[in-house]
Amino acid sequence: MGRTSTESILRQQLEVANTANAVLQEQVRALSDTVKSQTEIIASLQISAKNLNATIASLEQALIDRGANLDAIKRRLSSVSKLLENKSEKSKYKKTASTEGAPADQTAKDELATDAHTSKEWPRTNHGAKHNPHYELETMEHTVNPEDPEFDLEIARFIGSHDVVRYRMLPMRFIKDIYHIKAYRQGETIFAGKTPVAPIQGSCYDGSFIAGIAYLRYLKAMPVERIVSMFQDHGFELNKATANKLLAGTASLFEKLHDCLKGAVLKDIYLAGDETYHKMIIRN
Repeated sequence: MGRTSTESILRQQLEVANTANAVLQEQVRALSDTVKSQTEIIASLQISAKNLNATIASLEQALIDRGANLDAIKRRLSSVSKLLENKSEKSKYKKTASTEGAPADQTAKDELATDAHTSKEWPRTNHGAKHNPHYELETMEHTVNPEDPEFDLEIARFIGSHDVVRYRMLPMRFIKDIYHIKAYRQGETIFAGKTPVAPIQGSCYDGSFIAGIAYLRYLKAMPVERIVSMFQDHGFELNKATANKLLAGTASLFEKLHDCLKGAVLKDIYLAGDETYHKMIIRN
Protein backbone atom coordinates (compact mmCIF):
# COMPACT_ATOMS: atom_id res chain seq x y z
CA MET A 1 0.00 0.00 0.00
CA GLY A 2 2.79 2.42 0.90
CA ARG A 3 4.48 1.88 -2.49
CA THR A 4 1.22 2.30 -4.42
CA SER A 5 0.34 5.52 -2.64
CA THR A 6 3.81 6.92 -3.30
CA GLU A 7 3.55 6.16 -7.03
CA SER A 8 0.13 7.80 -7.20
CA ILE A 9 1.45 10.91 -5.48
CA LEU A 10 4.39 11.09 -7.88
CA ARG A 11 2.08 10.69 -10.85
CA GLN A 12 -0.12 13.49 -9.59
CA GLN A 13 2.91 15.73 -9.11
CA LEU A 14 4.12 14.84 -12.63
CA GLU A 15 0.74 15.72 -14.11
CA VAL A 16 0.76 19.04 -12.21
CA ALA A 17 4.29 19.76 -13.46
CA ASN A 18 3.31 18.93 -17.06
CA THR A 19 0.30 21.18 -16.78
CA ALA A 20 2.42 24.00 -15.38
CA ASN A 21 5.00 23.45 -18.13
CA ALA A 22 2.31 23.63 -20.81
CA VAL A 23 0.99 26.85 -19.29
CA LEU A 24 4.51 28.34 -19.21
CA GLN A 25 5.14 27.35 -22.84
CA GLU A 26 1.89 28.99 -23.88
CA GLN A 27 2.86 32.17 -22.01
CA VAL A 28 6.31 32.14 -23.64
CA ARG A 29 4.69 31.72 -27.09
CA ALA A 30 2.31 34.59 -26.42
CA LEU A 31 5.18 36.81 -25.22
CA SER A 32 7.24 35.98 -28.30
CA ASP A 33 4.30 36.86 -30.57
CA THR A 34 3.86 40.11 -28.67
CA VAL A 35 7.55 40.98 -29.01
CA LYS A 36 7.47 40.15 -32.73
CA SER A 37 4.46 42.36 -33.31
CA GLN A 38 6.05 45.16 -31.29
CA THR A 39 9.23 44.84 -33.37
CA GLU A 40 7.23 45.06 -36.59
CA ILE A 41 5.39 48.11 -35.27
CA ILE A 42 8.70 49.77 -34.33
CA ALA A 43 10.16 49.03 -37.79
CA SER A 44 7.05 50.45 -39.45
CA LEU A 45 7.27 53.58 -37.28
CA GLN A 46 10.96 54.00 -38.17
CA ILE A 47 10.15 53.77 -41.90
CA SER A 48 7.35 56.30 -41.48
CA ALA A 49 9.68 58.65 -39.59
CA LYS A 50 12.32 58.31 -42.33
CA ASN A 51 9.75 59.10 -45.03
CA LEU A 52 8.52 62.10 -43.06
CA ASN A 53 12.09 63.39 -42.68
CA ALA A 54 12.64 63.02 -46.43
CA THR A 55 9.39 64.88 -47.12
CA ILE A 56 10.35 67.67 -44.73
CA ALA A 57 13.79 67.98 -46.33
CA SER A 58 12.20 68.11 -49.79
CA LEU A 59 9.80 70.83 -48.71
CA GLU A 60 12.61 72.82 -47.13
CA GLN A 61 14.67 72.53 -50.33
CA ALA A 62 11.69 73.63 -52.42
CA LEU A 63 11.22 76.68 -50.17
CA ILE A 64 14.94 77.49 -50.39
CA ASP A 65 14.94 77.17 -54.19
CA ARG A 66 11.86 79.33 -54.48
CA GLY A 67 13.45 81.96 -52.27
CA ALA A 68 16.64 81.86 -54.35
CA ASN A 69 14.65 82.25 -57.57
CA LEU A 70 12.74 85.18 -56.12
CA ASP A 71 16.00 86.79 -55.01
CA ALA A 72 17.50 86.34 -58.49
CA ILE A 73 14.41 87.89 -60.12
CA LYS A 74 14.55 90.82 -57.70
CA ARG A 75 18.24 91.38 -58.46
CA ARG A 76 17.59 91.35 -62.21
CA LEU A 77 14.69 93.77 -61.87
CA SER A 78 16.82 96.03 -59.71
CA SER A 79 19.67 96.02 -62.24
CA VAL A 80 17.28 96.77 -65.10
CA SER A 81 15.70 99.65 -63.18
CA LYS A 82 19.15 101.07 -62.41
CA LEU A 83 20.11 100.88 -66.06
CA LEU A 84 16.94 102.73 -67.02
CA GLU A 85 17.42 105.36 -64.33
CA ASN A 86 21.13 106.02 -65.00
CA LYS A 87 20.77 107.12 -68.65
CA SER A 88 22.69 110.28 -69.42
CA GLU A 89 20.99 113.51 -70.44
CA LYS A 90 22.72 113.31 -73.83
CA SER A 91 21.15 109.96 -74.66
CA LYS A 92 17.79 111.23 -73.47
CA TYR A 93 18.14 114.32 -75.68
CA LYS A 94 19.06 112.18 -78.69
CA LYS A 95 16.08 109.93 -78.14
CA THR A 96 13.76 112.93 -77.79
CA ALA A 97 15.16 114.67 -80.86
CA SER A 98 14.94 111.52 -82.97
CA THR A 99 11.34 110.86 -81.99
CA GLU A 100 9.96 114.40 -82.23
CA GLY A 101 9.52 114.27 -86.00
CA ALA A 102 8.67 110.57 -86.18
CA PRO A 103 5.15 109.21 -86.16
CA ALA A 104 3.69 107.77 -82.98
CA ASP A 105 3.65 104.25 -84.42
CA GLN A 106 7.34 104.39 -85.28
CA THR A 107 8.19 105.62 -81.78
CA ALA A 108 6.23 102.75 -80.24
CA LYS A 109 8.04 100.25 -82.51
CA ASP A 110 11.43 101.63 -81.46
CA GLU A 111 10.52 101.33 -77.79
CA LEU A 112 9.36 97.74 -78.29
CA ALA A 113 12.59 96.89 -80.13
CA THR A 114 14.63 98.42 -77.27
CA ASP A 115 12.67 96.44 -74.67
CA ALA A 116 13.09 93.22 -76.66
CA HIS A 117 16.85 93.79 -76.95
CA THR A 118 17.11 94.43 -73.22
CA SER A 119 15.10 91.30 -72.33
CA LYS A 120 17.21 89.03 -74.54
CA GLU A 121 20.54 90.21 -73.14
CA TRP A 122 22.60 87.50 -71.43
CA PRO A 123 22.77 87.56 -67.65
CA ARG A 124 26.02 89.19 -66.59
CA THR A 125 28.21 87.63 -63.92
CA ASN A 126 31.90 87.81 -62.94
CA HIS A 127 31.93 91.61 -62.57
CA GLY A 128 29.86 92.24 -65.69
CA ALA A 129 31.57 89.73 -68.03
CA LYS A 130 29.37 87.63 -70.29
CA HIS A 131 29.09 84.00 -69.26
CA ASN A 132 28.83 81.20 -71.80
CA PRO A 133 27.11 78.16 -70.20
CA HIS A 134 28.83 75.66 -72.55
CA TYR A 135 25.98 73.18 -72.74
CA GLU A 136 27.96 71.10 -75.25
CA LEU A 137 30.58 69.99 -72.71
CA GLU A 138 30.67 66.76 -70.73
CA THR A 139 29.52 67.67 -67.24
CA MET A 140 30.66 66.14 -63.95
CA GLU A 141 28.88 67.11 -60.74
CA HIS A 142 30.51 67.08 -57.29
CA THR A 143 29.01 67.55 -53.85
CA VAL A 144 31.17 69.62 -51.51
CA ASN A 145 30.42 69.46 -47.77
CA PRO A 146 32.07 71.55 -45.05
CA GLU A 147 35.44 70.24 -43.83
CA ASP A 148 35.38 71.92 -40.43
CA PRO A 149 36.32 69.48 -37.59
CA GLU A 150 33.29 70.61 -35.58
CA PHE A 151 30.88 69.93 -38.46
CA ASP A 152 28.68 66.83 -38.06
CA LEU A 153 26.55 65.90 -41.08
CA GLU A 154 24.26 63.69 -38.98
CA ILE A 155 22.99 66.49 -36.74
CA ALA A 156 23.39 69.48 -39.06
CA ARG A 157 20.36 70.87 -40.91
CA PHE A 158 20.71 71.75 -44.59
CA ILE A 159 19.89 75.41 -45.28
CA GLY A 160 20.97 75.97 -48.90
CA SER A 161 23.57 75.58 -51.60
CA HIS A 162 25.05 77.42 -54.57
CA ASP A 163 26.90 76.25 -57.68
CA VAL A 164 30.44 77.11 -58.69
CA VAL A 165 31.60 76.22 -62.22
CA ARG A 166 35.19 75.31 -63.13
CA TYR A 167 36.39 74.30 -66.59
CA ARG A 168 39.14 71.69 -66.93
CA MET A 169 41.22 70.80 -69.98
CA LEU A 170 42.73 67.34 -70.33
CA PRO A 171 45.78 67.21 -72.62
CA MET A 172 46.26 64.73 -75.43
CA ARG A 173 46.44 61.17 -74.10
CA PHE A 174 48.26 58.18 -75.53
CA ILE A 175 47.23 54.64 -74.55
CA LYS A 176 49.31 51.49 -75.04
CA ASP A 177 47.12 48.44 -75.68
CA ILE A 178 48.73 45.03 -75.13
CA TYR A 179 46.82 42.07 -76.54
CA HIS A 180 47.65 38.68 -75.02
CA ILE A 181 46.84 36.31 -77.86
CA LYS A 182 45.71 32.95 -76.46
CA ALA A 183 45.79 29.73 -78.45
CA TYR A 184 43.89 26.53 -77.61
CA ARG A 185 43.72 23.03 -78.96
CA GLN A 186 40.30 21.46 -79.23
CA GLY A 187 40.56 17.94 -80.56
CA GLU A 188 42.57 18.18 -83.76
CA THR A 189 41.82 21.90 -84.27
CA ILE A 190 43.82 24.85 -82.95
CA PHE A 191 41.96 28.06 -82.11
CA ALA A 192 43.80 31.36 -81.62
CA GLY A 193 42.58 34.87 -80.86
CA LYS A 194 42.91 37.74 -83.32
CA THR A 195 43.78 41.36 -82.72
CA PRO A 196 41.85 44.21 -84.36
CA VAL A 197 42.94 44.81 -87.93
CA ALA A 198 45.42 47.69 -88.34
CA PRO A 199 45.02 50.09 -91.30
CA ILE A 200 48.68 49.67 -92.30
CA GLN A 201 49.98 46.11 -92.34
CA GLY A 202 52.85 45.44 -89.93
CA SER A 203 52.27 48.73 -88.08
CA CYS A 204 51.90 49.15 -84.33
CA TYR A 205 49.60 52.16 -84.73
CA ASP A 206 45.83 51.84 -84.96
CA GLY A 207 43.37 53.91 -86.95
CA SER A 208 42.87 56.59 -84.28
CA PHE A 209 46.61 57.32 -84.12
CA ILE A 210 46.99 57.53 -87.90
CA ALA A 211 43.83 59.64 -88.21
CA GLY A 212 45.16 62.03 -85.55
CA ILE A 213 48.43 62.59 -87.42
CA ALA A 214 46.61 63.07 -90.74
CA TYR A 215 44.21 65.54 -89.10
CA LEU A 216 47.03 67.66 -87.73
CA ARG A 217 49.05 67.49 -90.96
CA TYR A 218 46.39 68.16 -93.58
CA LEU A 219 43.46 69.85 -91.82
CA LYS A 220 45.50 71.95 -89.37
CA ALA A 221 48.48 72.42 -91.75
CA MET A 222 51.04 71.47 -89.10
CA PRO A 223 54.51 70.39 -90.29
CA VAL A 224 55.70 66.94 -89.33
CA GLU A 225 58.41 68.41 -87.08
CA ARG A 226 55.79 70.33 -85.11
CA ILE A 227 53.56 67.24 -84.80
CA VAL A 228 56.48 65.20 -83.48
CA SER A 229 57.33 67.99 -81.00
CA MET A 230 53.70 68.21 -79.89
CA PHE A 231 53.53 64.46 -79.25
CA GLN A 232 56.78 64.66 -77.30
CA ASP A 233 55.36 67.45 -75.12
CA HIS A 234 52.48 65.12 -74.23
CA GLY A 235 54.74 62.20 -73.29
CA PHE A 236 55.01 60.20 -76.54
CA GLU A 237 58.32 59.82 -78.39
CA LEU A 238 57.76 59.57 -82.15
CA ASN A 239 60.44 59.64 -84.80
CA LYS A 240 60.04 61.94 -87.76
CA ALA A 241 60.71 59.05 -90.13
CA THR A 242 57.95 56.98 -88.52
CA ALA A 243 55.50 59.86 -88.82
CA ASN A 244 56.37 60.29 -92.51
CA LYS A 245 55.88 56.57 -93.12
CA LEU A 246 52.48 56.67 -91.44
CA LEU A 247 51.42 59.64 -93.59
CA ALA A 248 52.71 57.91 -96.73
CA GLY A 249 50.80 54.75 -95.83
CA THR A 250 47.67 56.83 -95.28
CA ALA A 251 48.07 58.43 -98.70
CA SER A 252 48.48 54.98 -100.26
CA LEU A 253 45.28 53.79 -98.59
CA PHE A 254 43.34 56.78 -99.93
CA GLU A 255 44.77 56.24 -103.41
CA LYS A 256 43.52 52.65 -103.36
CA LEU A 257 40.13 53.84 -102.13
CA HIS A 258 40.03 56.43 -104.92
CA ASP A 259 40.84 53.79 -107.54
CA CYS A 260 38.08 51.51 -106.24
CA LEU A 261 35.52 54.33 -106.26
CA LYS A 262 36.61 55.41 -109.74
CA GLY A 263 36.25 51.86 -111.08
CA ALA A 264 32.80 51.48 -109.51
CA VAL A 265 31.63 54.80 -110.96
CA LEU A 266 32.93 54.08 -114.47
CA LYS A 267 31.29 50.64 -114.57
CA ASP A 268 27.86 52.13 -113.98
CA ILE A 269 25.73 52.84 -117.07
CA TYR A 270 24.29 56.01 -115.52
CA LEU A 271 26.52 58.83 -114.28
CA ALA A 272 25.24 61.68 -112.14
CA GLY A 273 26.94 63.92 -109.64
CA ASP A 274 23.90 65.80 -108.37
CA GLU A 275 20.40 66.75 -109.47
CA THR A 276 21.70 68.73 -112.49
CA TYR A 277 21.23 66.92 -115.83
CA HIS A 278 22.96 67.48 -119.15
CA LYS A 279 22.00 66.34 -122.61
CA MET A 280 24.56 64.20 -124.38
CA ILE A 281 24.90 63.37 -128.10
CA ILE A 282 25.31 59.62 -128.60
CA ARG A 283 27.15 58.67 -131.74
CA ASN A 284 25.69 55.76 -133.76
